[in-house]
Amino acid sequence: MTLDSSYQVSTLEPGSRGVTDKGDPVPQKIVVGPLAAFVPMKQLGTNGGGFYGMNSAHPFENPTALTNFLSCVAMMLFPFALVLMYGRMLSRRRHSYVIFSVMLTLMISTIVWAVYFDTLQPNPGLTRHSIQSYEVPSSSAPGGIRQFTVPAVAELPVDQHLGNLEGKEMRFGTSAGSTFAALTVDVTDGAVNCEHDSLNPIAALSPMVGMWLNCIFGGKGVGMINMLLYVIIGIFIAGMMVGRTPEYLGRKIGVREIKLAVIALLIHPLMILFPSGLFAATDWGMKAVSNPGAHGFSQMFYQFSSASANNGSAFDGLGVTYGFYNNPNPAPEAIAWDIATGIVIIISRFIPIIAPIAMAAFLGRKKTSPFGLGTLRDDTSTFGILLFATIIIIGALLFLPIAALGPLAEHLGPIPFGG
Repeated sequence: MTLDSSYQVSTLEPGSRGVTDKGDPVPQKIVVGPLAAFVPMKQLGTNGGGFYGMNSAHPFENPTALTNFLSCVAMMLFPFALVLMYGRMLSRRRHSYVIFSVMLTLMISTIVWAVYFDTLQPNPGLTRHSIQSYEVPSSSAPGGIRQFTVPAVAELPVDQHLGNLEGKEMRFGTSAGSTFAALTVDVTDGAVNCEHDSLNPIAALSPMVGMWLNCIFGGKGVGMINMLLYVIIGIFIAGMMVGRTPEYLGRKIGVREIKLAVIALLIHPLMILFPSGLFAATDWGMKAVSNPGAHGFSQMFYQFSSASANNGSAFDGLGVTYGFYNNPNPAPEAIAWDIATGIVIIISRFIPIIAPIAMAAFLGRKKTSPFGLGTLRDDTSTFGILLFATIIIIGALLFLPIAALGPLAEHLGPIPFGG
């Protein structure tokens, strides 16, 4: 397949697909559709489902660097606007600016992390690695220590001065893939323009963290709902530290509101960690992964992270597809994965909506307390730092163990790719 220019995509040359029994070239079949109308709805609606399997990496959906930029802007518009609308509805714009600043800081951090560890670093699978030895405690080994030796890996003759280019579309630019990967999960869009499975191990943490926190703008209200949970919990922690009843928007936060906030917050990690552990311990997961060790585990829990966060992007590599043309013999694990992710989507979608609505109803019934000297202001930089710290600390406590078993283990373990 050739590209005459960045705008015109040429088809395969005649005869490249072989010839028929009569000697005529086999014609190439190209699926086309109303892409000009489909893509704006996909991006503005933060839906992310592509018309083609390649999604925004397909030249018909996303032909140039300009369309890639416009796609990024489109999927940010509504999530950004809703945060500011929240402050306007409450007549507390400075409060919404603080929340917006915390979200923006988290978004920039995930983008910088992805670009630095993927675009500015070589692919570890193509670089040279010397022989390495590891000692692992083992009750069955002599002396209680078992030694493993990883053979040396020769460097492949690949120029990597532009960083990790595996799974990237160069027509967008070298860093566009990693930037899009972080951005699409921060706004709960799910569209992809590169292969997330091909990101460097430590760079893959960026889209995972975006889905785990699930409060960085998000889709139309999803990120804001989860951010308000962190606001309530952060204010509650600050109130307990100073010995004062916590208040938000002039209403006191009680035990009932905290219980609902914690329930809504814990559903998300529960719907990621439990099915990931279940599938990792059974053939449903072990026979579906395409890579051994930590990378295969990352493929599994990325799938459930995407389902729970209502994201839709995929790490890929899982052999769970049904195939083309109503394949009568799909992957044997496909049904189990479909059922499990469907259950995760339903539970993680509705409970985190119902619980905050109930919490808001209980808060709305309470009388407004007058603003006093001991009231924690929610429109200052101090409140922003408190909120940011609450998100980072709670997020680390919930997801650091699974990150250590996946991307961190792959990055620090035997290279390449924890093999």
